Amino acid sequence: MMEAGFMNSVCLAGRAFVAAKDKDPAIEGAALAEYLLSDRPLGSGERELLAELVTGIWRAPAGRSQILPGQKRVVEVVGALREAIDAGLPKEAAKIKVANDFGLSRGTVENYERMTIEREKIQEKDWERIISKNK
Repeated sequence: MMEAGFMNSVCLAGRAFVAAKDKDPAIEGAALAEYLLSDRPLGSGERELLAELVTGIWRAPAGRSQILPGQKRVVEVVGALREAIDAGLPKEAAKIKVANDFGLSRGTVENYERMTIEREKIQEKDWERIISKNK
């Protein structure tokens, strides 16, 4: 049995998808569809990725690339920064170390951290809204 609200949400999100040039959803989405149709569990990380997919967070603006908080490089940089701070390195020293390790400027590391914190706050509010709505 499928929840009506879920079905409606899927229909609304599906209408927003537009085929990308030279891409076929049946081919490009086959692996994800296979996973979703399997009995394999969906954890919070997988649900987060799907939420980002259907809300357009992954959509790149036309004509230029955009750095987004969920991108692998940003996640790696911010993860390294947090590890350095957790290991006892002062925050400014950690930023400089991570910038050097990744070949970035200190400002870029700060920007990645700021984007990640903003994203985490939004996700936290979204999860709180979802949880309170489903009680």
